[in-house]
Order: sequence, then structure tokens, then C-alpha cells
Amino acid sequence: MSTLSQEFLTAVRVEVQRLSCIFPSIAQDLEDSLRVPQKGPYHNEGDEMDAHLGLILQTLDDVVVRNNFHASVPDAVRVLIREIATSSKADGGSHAVSEEMRTYAMLHDIAKKDCLALKLTRVTGFKNVNHL
Repeated sequence: MSTLSQEFLTAVRVEVQRLSCIFPSIAQDLEDSLRVPQKGPYHNEGDEMDAHLGLILQTLDDVVVRNNFHASVPDAVRVLIREIATSSKADGGSHAVSEEMRTYAMLHDIAKKDCLALKLTRVTGFKNVNHL
């Protein structure tokens, strides 16, 4: 897969707007989740959560729309992933990432800000951010 493109950072904002209309009671939590820091050894896609979510949307697009998987993914697993994540378009031939999969991707870390632990050091500032 590739580095995050601006197209998918924009897609994150579109999804936040869509979900804020569907779930108005969590609209502020959705917005706040985009600014959660992404430091440390895991999920280091960018400085904040919007990059993490954008890369998920980009990866879903790669596998569903382009059928572009990492070479190590077996064919049987590719079929299952595409079945789970795909919503067939009305034209019958093309595919899109399903609304359910986009919703899950956007909401799966909504409470991450409540699960952060910051470890400070005297010399270097932020040493690590761990998720509980």
C-alpha cells in the first residue's frame, strides 16, 4: 500500500460530516477524535488520528475498488475481505467500500483519547504514547 494522499484526508472529513448527521450525539467526539496524537511505536501513520483514519479509508479503497492487496494475502482471504467490505454499485460492474465498513473504520477508535498514557522525560519531552 502507499503513503496517505490528500484525497483520503478529505474523505475523513466527508465521513465525519456524514456520521455527524446520522449520530448527532457523538458529532463532537468524532471531531475531537481527529486530533488525538498518534505517537509511539504503533499506528505511526501521522501526527494525529486523522492520518490513521485516512490510511484505513485509503487501504479499503485499494482492496475493494482496485483489488490491490499485499502480495502475502492469500486469494481465499482476498475474496472474503472483498465480500465483507464491498457494496456493489447500481451499474453492476464496479465496487465501492460499503457504508457499514466506512462507519466501522471511522468509529473504531473514537474513544482513543480516553485511553492514552503520556510518558514524559526531562531531556526529550514526549518519549512515548501508549494505548491502555
